[in-house]
Amino acid sequence: MKASPVMSLRLPAILALVAVLLALPVPARAFESDVHFGLTRWLALRAGFTPSQADSIAVANQRIDGGLIENLAFSFEYACAGSFPEVARQVQDQHYPSAKPVPAAPVDRMVVPGSEAARRALAALSPQLKGKEGLLLGKFGEALHPLQDSWAHQGKPSQPNLGASLGCDAALASSPPLARGGSQSHSANLSAAWPADVIGMAQATYEALRQYPAIQAQDRKPADWALLLPALKAFAKASTKTQKRAWFVGQGITDTGFLGGISLPDGADPGLLTWGGQRLPPLAGSKSLQHDAPAEVRAFFDDLLARWLSNERVESVLADMGPARAKPAVSDGVRSARELAARLKLWKLRDHGAAAKLAHAPAPLSDVQLQAVDRLVLGAAAMLPPMALADAVYPLQPAGPAPMPLLPYIVRPLPDWAGLSRMIAIARLKHAPYDTVGWIAARIGERWVLVDLVASVDL
Repeated sequence: MKASPVMSLRLPAILALVAVLLALPVPARAFESDVHFGLTRWLALRAGFTPSQADSIAVANQRIDGGLIENLAFSFEYACAGSFPEVARQVQDQHYPSAKPVPAAPVDRMVVPGSEAARRALAALSPQLKGKEGLLLGKFGEALHPLQDSWAHQGKPSQPNLGASLGCDAALASSPPLARGGSQSHSANLSAAWPADVIGMAQATYEALRQYPAIQAQDRKPADWALLLPALKAFAKASTKTQKRAWFVGQGITDTGFLGGISLPDGADPGLLTWGGQRLPPLAGSKSLQHDAPAEVRAFFDDLLARWLSNERVESVLADMGPARAKPAVSDGVRSARELAARLKLWKLRDHGAAAKLAHAPAPLSDVQLQAVDRLVLGAAAMLPPMALADAVYPLQPAGPAPMPLLPYIVRPLPDWAGLSRMIAIARLKHAPYDTVGWIAARIGERWVLVDLVASVDL
């Protein structure tokens, strides 16, 4: 079997880590875990699969959204700060299926719901199934993922919009279409925004489940599609984690921890929001060991992120490490301390669904938006508790052929801006697993200073 492009790039490092693999949770693309795990499992049960078989399909489906180390890819790295066509192609195949592969102009790689490209993985799997139907349920779940995402990502892929200081290669980048909110909105991923597409996606998924061959000659007895429609319409309308949880519980699925991280507000009673279905290796520590990043830059980001995740006030961190340290003449490419403080707080909010619109709002934030941030962060329970960086982020492997230890964040150089040398630290936060966050630092005088924070809906 041919290795995936990301796996081929990272194979030496991954093989070196096999002995310690397997422990924790990331992120996601297009439809989120309420669809890729929860709804897929529900549909599989209605199609006649046993609970364990339905779990195998749903878990593998959800792991495409970063539940395995080889599925963690970031547009900031493969199309913005760097150029990795192989990684971009894997992202396209899994989440933005199109007849024309990258690199190509976005207009030439339109995503069409239920298209031949969206069904390519299912078609490739079909001839392998005979005699291995039970063994390949996970591969079947993986193959369902691009089919489902073809509804959420239909149209022309966009690219991250990160402002003038950080451009991305439109021929490589794949972000949600502008017609569905683009890279600065979770709209494309939320079922309540596109109820008709949810029904279309669910019907295509159900048809694929019904067509799966019998396992060990045991016939399945699927429910009539028409009988599922009322429940599916109610699922699509649910607009908080609490409402999604109530739907699943009403359908007999009481363990709803997989809803953790979806980009909906918690609501009054979201339940326990932890899920153990990811298979990611643990980080050995919170400090970066990235060999090809300057030691002084790693030390700066190690300190910045550790202090940000502590109980220290964000304003105090910025007073020491932020734009207050910039010379008065340096303003271009440097956010104000007030703006940076607000954004750092937004990305530290426990309920990312409640903060997502502000977190992705174009800069600069207006006075009204800044006041809204102040209200959101009131109360100790609103923010993440103090924690080590290793506990707050997913383990990462940089794209490229060189062996590298697991990293809490990836450092990449950026083009100079307004005469400033710049570096970006790229990370995926566990409580916001469908986003990529980048902290941009510039060398001003003899010091590195945080000058911007950027983010993109990557999945």
